[in-house]
Amino acid sequence: MNENWIRDPLLAQIPVEKLLMLQTMTAQAGQKNRQDLMVYLMTMARNPGQIPLNFTDEEKQVLLTVVQKYASPQESALISQALMMASRYNNNNNNSNNKNNGK
Repeated sequence: MNENWIRDPLLAQIPVEKLLMLQTMTAQAGQKNRQDLMVYLMTMARNPGQIPLNFTDEEKQVLLTVVQKYASPQESALISQALMMASRYNNNNNNSNNKNNGK
């Protein structure tokens, strides 16, 4: 991915320490092949507690917009695929929890 994403003006509303953490994570992700990258993204999506910072929904949307703006078409497709899989996982997880709680 183009490294200029970190300088995008849309990111001005996100605290610097969060951006630095993301920059580190994207550098790690950039060293992985496609298969390992998918596993890395899914692990992050399934276990947000592994990320020591919490992002608001607004920050997440801004980040997604910026990342997809600077990503190659292949990277953008991979990100979309990972987000869809994470959404399905979260929906399935929520449905299981609701059934277990008698809802």
